[in-house]
Amino acid sequence: MKSHYLLLATLATAVACTRTDQVRSNPERVIDRDSASTDVAIAADTAALATAAPTATPTAATAGASGKSTLNPAVVEAAANLTVALNRDAQRLSEVRATGNTDHDFAAMMAEHALGAVDLARVELRDGKNPELRRMAEQIITERPAQAERLSVTAKRLAGAKANYNTLDATDPYKARLIGVMRIMKQPLVSSEKIDVDFARLLRIHTQSGIALTNAVIAHGRDAEVKKLAQRLTTEQTASLAQIDTWLQRNER
Repeated sequence: MKSHYLLLATLATAVACTRTDQVRSNPERVIDRDSASTDVAIAADTAALATAAPTATPTAATAGASGKSTLNPAVVEAAANLTVALNRDAQRLSEVRATGNTDHDFAAMMAEHALGAVDLARVELRDGKNPELRRMAEQIITERPAQAERLSVTAKRLAGAKANYNTLDATDPYKARLIGVMRIMKQPLVSSEKIDVDFARLLRIHTQSGIALTNAVIAHGRDAEVKKLAQRLTTEQTASLAQIDTWLQRNER
């Protein structure tokens, strides 16, 4: 619990920003994911994307007439935990040792990505109330560890596979797609001050990045088994994204 209160203190000043052009026009509170967890460092080869990634425009902290914050502490803490979970996932992806083989590197990264969804789901089960989202979270916690294990086994099988892309060249088609995955995950959380909505929004970002990762290996992979698995995951994640979008359309406002 102590760490939660530290996160709350860190996040309180990062909330209450205006929406960017990427999201709908109503002013809402944006959590800056770079300041949400100071120990999160995205890989150096993604740093150049800072200017291209969506950014929030900071404003003064929301306060009532007394000058005190009007934010709900429980919501801020939950948003902080969700944000840190997604940042931790991005960090794990950035720390996967790239071998230069498209299929191996996809399997290794996607295994970490699957576990990242579990971290988000645990926050929803602890703090969220919506039955539909809680069922979704329960399904993630049940299914993703096995998915991660299967991907890890595939990565081990391909550990000695021949390199077929340049891990150091941002213009390499496959490397550029991997950088795009990280860019998606760096989107800011536009907080609704509703725990369930915030979870759905970050799960949407997570799912989008997963689709980008599977599409990358479908386009550039060489291993038939990996491409077949990626196609199945794309289908599943696209269906999940549609479910999230439908829920948000009904509940976001």
